[in-house]
Amino acid sequence: MSWKRHISGYAVVGLVSTGVHFAVALGLADLADFTPLAANACAFVSALLTSYVGNAVITFGSPIRSREAFIKFCAASLLAFALNQIIVHLLSDRLGVPFVASLFVVLFTVPPITFLLAKYWAFAPRKDG
Repeated sequence: MSWKRHISGYAVVGLVSTGVHFAVALGLADLADFTPLAANACAFVSALLTSYVGNAVITFGSPIRSREAFIKFCAASLLAFALNQIIVHLLSDRLGVPFVASLFVVLFTVPPITFLLAKYWAFAPRKDG
């Protein structure tokens, strides 16, 4: 598949996953009085599942049941999660930036990193031989 197809698929899946993340995070923070970090963690897990299935099927044309791709995707997502949490902690907890603003910073820094990890590692075609 072409870069254009990968990027457009990734963008669509990313928008849906981001919507899931924002809705869960803000819902838990506002309605259930979760701390920003706890709300963000729960939202991340929800978005992870949405993102894996969407990227496997739509973006990279990989089997959903590929154990290897799922493990690699989860590892890349855990790295992204760590970066996500660091950004939220530094901005919201340490600097007092509103939680929603912290999520926008995450939105513009973490997805490019996860795209490259997904394309070149998690969903990369296997090189047998």
